[in-house]
Amino acid sequence: MEWSTLLSNQRLHDHKYSEQMNRSIFTQDYDRIVFSEPFRRLANKTQVQPLYEHDHVHHRLIHSIEVGSVGRSLAMAIGQWLVEKQIIEEGVENSLANIVQAACAAHDIGNPPFGHSGENAIGAWFSEKFAEPKGMFADLEPALQSEFCAFEGNAQGFRIIARTEMYRNDGGMRLSKAVLGAFMKYPLSAATRVRTH
Repeated sequence: MEWSTLLSNQRLHDHKYSEQMNRSIFTQDYDRIVFSEPFRRLANKTQVQPLYEHDHVHHRLIHSIEVGSVGRSLAMAIGQWLVEKQIIEEGVENSLANIVQAACAAHDIGNPPFGHSGENAIGAWFSEKFAEPKGMFADLEPALQSEFCAFEGNAQGFRIIARTEMYRNDGGMRLSKAVLGAFMKYPLSAATRVRTH
């Protein structure tokens, strides 16, 4: 692995950016995510859960904060191992932990309510619309139609953080390439996902 590439501190669509000594770009990425509207909206999306005897609802905002905490701890342990194996330089494990924490905080931003059931409902709605001969989506290419019919929350999340939030159509939140890479998880098209499952 080329760790210098994986841990890139270049910002998407912000070539003039230079890192600050007192606050790393990866910490800034985490802050941009946490203070964003899409992140706050996660409080309105319940996490898929069994029926409890109490009135505490575990929503996706709490879940995302918890995942960020666990991800940061795991990345620190892995980063320390990489330092011990002399694969990365000492101090870089902190960057790795901040990258993972930011990606974890954003990981549910594009997911609809009700988890995979919500994704399936959105996909079914689009499938019905594409079946209409003169519907509003009739002219859309079949390859693009499959992306809608197999709606995937991670792709929607990437669209939000890299395009629509903050600097609309100009890099979105303008996060570092390292955080965007960690967020992507599995960069596959709908057609590829169907064939691999």
